[in-house]
Amino acid sequence: YGRRELLESMPPFHGGGDMIETVAWEKTTYAPLPNKFEAGTPDICGVIGLGAAIDYVSSIGFDALIAHEHDLLAYASQKMQSIPGLRILGTAKNKGGVISFVMETPAIASLDIGVHLDAAGIAVRTGHHCGMPLMKRLGVSGTTRVSLAMYNTRQDIDSLVEQLQLLVKKQCILKTPSASPASAGLELIFSKASGVSPQAVADELAEIFEFLGERDERNQQLLDFGRELPDYFKQLKLLTQRVPGCMSEVYIIGRKTPGTNDRFEFVADADAHIVRGEIAILQKLYSGQKAQDVLDFDIEAFFNRIGLEQFLSSQRRNGLAGMVKRIRTDAMAIVKQS
Repeated sequence: YGRRELLESMPPFHGGGDMIETVAWEKTTYAPLPNKFEAGTPDICGVIGLGAAIDYVSSIGFDALIAHEHDLLAYASQKMQSIPGLRILGTAKNKGGVISFVMETPAIASLDIGVHLDAAGIAVRTGHHCGMPLMKRLGVSGTTRVSLAMYNTRQDIDSLVEQLQLLVKKQCILKTPSASPASAGLELIFSKASGVSPQAVADELAEIFEFLGERDERNQQLLDFGRELPDYFKQLKLLTQRVPGCMSEVYIIGRKTPGTNDRFEFVADADAHIVRGEIAILQKLYSGQKAQDVLDFDIEAFFNRIGLEQFLSSQRRNGLAGMVKRIRTDAMAIVKQS
């Protein structure tokens, strides 16, 4: 056999030795439960660490831990309810030490809240929390979630509230810019080419991000790019379907550039300012370019070049991938027609 033929002829086999009973070219059988689901070497280090954690928690006592978390929950709920425009979702009497909230006045997307708090050294989770049906039922695109635990203090909560208040006062940093004359009417203005090719634009953008260096500075650059976009969110929401795979609401309309046979252009908007920055980058790279060039451009190489994984979470990368997929689908349709 050649190497490829040998690999293709091997039996399907995934896992560690303890989960296998017999292996043959014709068939593989697995060990009885529970060993059947033991994939490879057990997490011995993890078990030792878990044992140490159990000893530590036991030394403090569950009653003390529960009382501490309840105190933090009551304190955080009171302090956060004092922030104008903040609404807490879930106020059960015996709830755990978790607070999910939305900012309604001013309306600030959970992603933007997370970016702001992250820059201040405060860790929260944002988005739909693996509960999209629930978010839909609640009528929200996502929430920001604060999780309180034994290692948190009232000072941590004070810092959180201080940053949220600062965010409300400086809403102009994250809010969608006021509608410009270009976006005030019904007509959508599609972005023209920013350079002679996607690669030429990519080289210019890479120079900007390489100069910035730090993660927070690159995030701020995304926010600055986002402010350049016209406010088309409400219009696009009525005209097209939401792009799947994005935590925030993203809407894109792509088309063949009028008067051409092979060029692609698009307009897009989102409810999160940081995502609007991502859209602005994609518009600079793709809109107004030849559809075939859009398909040929190595977007992953560009993302790696600017170190995107250093300042965009995996969840936001998934949403960005959803936008790229939609753009490539529209560009492919133009190529097939030309």
